[in-house]
Amino acid sequence: MKANQLVSILVPKENKFYPLFKKQADILVESTEHLLKFAQATTWEEREAIYKHIKSCETQGDDVTHTIFNELNKTFITPFDREDIQLLASKMDDVLDYINAAINQSVLYKPKTITHFLMDISVMIHQAALSLQKAFYLIPQIMKQSGKMMEVCIEINAIENEADDLYRSFLIELFENEKDAIELIKRKEIMAALEEA
Repeated sequence: MKANQLVSILVPKENKFYPLFKKQADILVESTEHLLKFAQATTWEEREAIYKHIKSCETQGDDVTHTIFNELNKTFITPFDREDIQLLASKMDDVLDYINAAINQSVLYKPKTITHFLMDISVMIHQAALSLQKAFYLIPQIMKQSGKMMEVCIEINAIENEADDLYRSFLIELFENEKDAIELIKRKEIMAALEEA
């Protein structure tokens, strides 16, 4: 018997975190699907109905995050660093919070126009969520799938860089063309929250 086999028998690691991260990733993907529908909607009534789904996803995400934290407090040996588990759960929850905040602001502010930038950034957020979901499904086999995991990390980084460029273009167009200061503030706040996501 090898030493690492003996250690794994004597000191089992809890695997309950993987299903929770998968669940959180699934909720994030669902939220971004609703975000895409929101960007495509043509009336505020449709958008308000879609917002309820996004809010529901955000609440579900909070519940999963709390479960992860509770399990973390009860677990002696974790599959990877406690701080990393806590950070991953918090960051996933933050993305759901930012999506919810942006769409809540949209429904409250009702800007006069919804530009192509909203659709473009929604597509990017959805693509990033799908990549995150793929990453979380790879975590249990990370030793065997390290190459695929690296590809997913590169995908996510590329999407983030693209979103930063899009946000910059949005700001340039907004400040050059929007003459109504209130509309400018509304649209900027909404897009800033989505850019954070």
